[in-house]
Amino acid sequence: MTPRRTVIEIAANSVRSAMAAEAGGADRIELCEFLEGGGVTPSFGTIAYTREQLNIPLHVLIRPRVGDFCYGDHEFEIMLRDVSMCRHLACDAVVIGALDRKGNIALDLCSRLVEAAGDMRVVFHRAFDCVLDIDRNWTTLTSLGLHGLLTSGASDNANTGATQIANYVQRNSGLEIIAGAGVSPSTVQTLIHSTGAQAVHASARHLQKSSAAMRVISGLDPNFWQTDQELVQQLVQAVQLADSASQS
Repeated sequence: MTPRRTVIEIAANSVRSAMAAEAGGADRIELCEFLEGGGVTPSFGTIAYTREQLNIPLHVLIRPRVGDFCYGDHEFEIMLRDVSMCRHLACDAVVIGALDRKGNIALDLCSRLVEAAGDMRVVFHRAFDCVLDIDRNWTTLTSLGLHGLLTSGASDNANTGATQIANYVQRNSGLEIIAGAGVSPSTVQTLIHSTGAQAVHASARHLQKSSAAMRVISGLDPNFWQTDQELVQQLVQAVQLADSASQS
């Protein structure tokens, strides 16, 4: 029997975060910006430079703005161009998602994004957690030719959504189920054991206190979030323990 090996994916909001995640032992990066709002697509420069610096797979979030996942024509054109940019920069995968105003997957839009991705892998993000009818939309999801699903199990975090995540795994759709939201070194072992998810997703971030001399003005906070290498290492160790226990 092949030993269990849970993939560790870190949501990184900058090149420094991505490099810290790799140094800490992460298997791959999901690159984004503005994690505080659930993440949006990073800049061309951020993607290009991060791709140059990393030796592990790079997934890029395709989300033009925060808020709902219902996109108009102009936003969709931006998403198509961002997917094309990621192909040009030799990214390994894009992470997509779009819904219609009735709470269902926007099949036409998502199909076109998958087509635009070409030979890149495509993962559906937590927009799936927001659909109103999971079973109906599961059929749509699995018809798209995707490679993975990032999910909290339609819950506030993966720990409270563990039963639903386990259900997705048991459906054996061929999708890599990536459990994300609220994942930490202290919770990840229970999460892996209770869900059987093939991968876990965490930001492992820490608030960086700025030492820069500047006037502090409301809305221009000098402090910023960054992935912490030590937190990633702790997550890696916890996942390894969980995997070892599942094999004994």
